[in-house]
This record gives sequence, C-alpha cells and structure tokens, in this order.
Amino acid sequence: MALIICPECGKEYSDRAKACPNCACPAPHIGSMETSDNEAVQPKAKKKHSIIPSIILVVLLAVGAWYAYRIWLYHDGLNAMYSGNYSTARKRLENLDYSDSKWVLNDISFLEDMDAIVRDEISRGYDGTGITAEEASQTLKEIRKYQALEFHTDGLDATVDQYTEGLERIVNAYTYDSANSIQFELLAGKYYCDQVIVNLHKNFGFMQGSMVYDEIFTNILSEEKAFLNALSDLAESGHEKAKDGDFRNSTITLYLQNNTDYKYEQAYIFEFYKYNSDELLDSVVTDTLKIEPHSEYTVSIDVPQIARNGYSVSYSYYILDVDITT
Repeated sequence: MALIICPECGKEYSDRAKACPNCACPAPHIGSMETSDNEAVQPKAKKKHSIIPSIILVVLLAVGAWYAYRIWLYHDGLNAMYSGNYSTARKRLENLDYSDSKWVLNDISFLEDMDAIVRDEISRGYDGTGITAEEASQTLKEIRKYQALEFHTDGLDATVDQYTEGLERIVNAYTYDSANSIQFELLAGKYYCDQVIVNLHKNFGFMQGSMVYDEIFTNILSEEKAFLNALSDLAESGHEKAKDGDFRNSTITLYLQNNTDYKYEQAYIFEFYKYNSDELLDSVVTDTLKIEPHSEYTVSIDVPQIARNGYSVSYSYYILDVDITT
C-alpha cells in the first residue's frame, strides 16, 4: 500500500481509497481509470475488400462461355454437313480456328461439288445409264484437287480416290481396241462413280429429299453389277466360234455360239485395214442381233469395195441389252 497527498487539503491517505477521508476529494487515479458514461464509444474500422477475385471470376466465366460457343459452332456445323445443309455448315465453321475445322471445310467443299455435279447431270436429262468421256474428263479436273487435301471424315479420302478412278476408267475406255472392252470399261467406271454417290447418300445425308435422285439411283448398283457380271460371262463364253469363219473375197461370215444362260442383243463391228498395214480403210457395223441362250448364230457382212483388193480385218461386239433376269 502507498500513501498519496490530497490535492485539496494536503492530507495523506491510502492510494486504495477512492476519495480523501478528510475532504472527500476524489483520488487522482479514479478519473484516469474509468470512462465516463457520457463518453462515446469509438467504432471499429471496417476492413477493405479487394475486387481482383471478382474480376478474375468474370474473366474465367467469359472465357468459358467463349470456348463453349466455339464448341457448339463446331458440332452444329458437323451436324449440318451430315444433314446435307452445306451452307449452314460452312457459316458455322468458316473463320473458326477450332480443332480440325479446316479439314471439315474440305469435307464440305467436296460434298458441295458432288452435289453440283449430280444436279447438273440430272438437269441435262441424265437417267443413270451412262456418262460421256467428255463429261467425265471435265468432272475429273474438278475432283482431282481433292486428292491432295486432308479430310475430317474417315474414309472420305478413299471415296475421292474411288470416284477419281471411276472417272479415269470412263475417260480412258476408248483407248481399248475392241468394242466390248470399251463397253465394259465405261460401265465399270460408271459403277465406281455410282457407288460413291450412293454411299454419300446413305452415310452423309447427300442429296436428301431429292425425288429425282431417288428415282435414278434406287437399285442402280445392283443393276450395274448384274450387267457387269453378264458382260464378263458373255465375253468368256457367249461368243465362242462354232466353226471357222468364212472369209471370202466379197463376204465375211462368222459362225458363233452362246454358251451362257443370258438372252441378249448385240451388234458386231468390223474394221478393215490395208493389207500388211495399220491404215484403216473402212468399218462396218452389223444390224442388231437377238441371241438366245445356248444357241448358235451367224454374223455376215459384205466386204467394203475399198478393201477388196486386199485387207486384214478385226471385229468386236457391242452388247445393247441383256436380260439379266434370265
């Protein structure tokens, strides 16, 4: 315990007392230790919050939305392409540097060109039975560029190669020596091309909703394949010699037999060359012959006047129609 001096009366008293026992003056330490009831309590200072996390969150949400939109464009473009809606597919994927979108655009370009080719053939009265070498040559120029490109869809590069091969067979068919070989190559090339068109129709939505397409290509592959098989069989067994041909000065007669089950119509082509020379003197096409299954028949023509002083001759046949149901 310590003694303090009262500032009023000067008497000493204990520092534990709240006031001087002599004059009742409050002890000096009382005012410094207690807070007046009238004194206002100071509020605590508020903590300041950073806006940086909010900004980061907004940026992340924006980037996520942008990527989600690009993914939607990509897949919606694919769906449009496989539905045959090439204009919408192109709008979705052009200028979209996403994944392999550039390869998908190659897919779209090829399908657009194929669509234009088929529609052009239909507009010119194409009935599914053939395509000229000149038309095939022009189409070949348009399609060959795709052989150097990459595609999104598996197998589309092989499809381009098959269509190109079919066109090449048509273009090169007339380099063969015999009419039946030319005919076979033309049909084989057309079969290759039609396989591509039918497969695109089934797997890519190609030419969907086209009534003209359906009328032309329904069952066309089975018919072409049957005709190709018939040509092969007839080439092997349908034109065998029954006996030696009669090559007299003014007349040529062939004795032939059909050893197949096919009933067909055909014409023969004779080409006369100058004797011991490659110079073509003249060619003669016979009337159409109707050949029954397992039958013998003759083909006879007169030798052209220009060749009667000496000639060599070659002949081939051209099948006009085959009863493939026989």
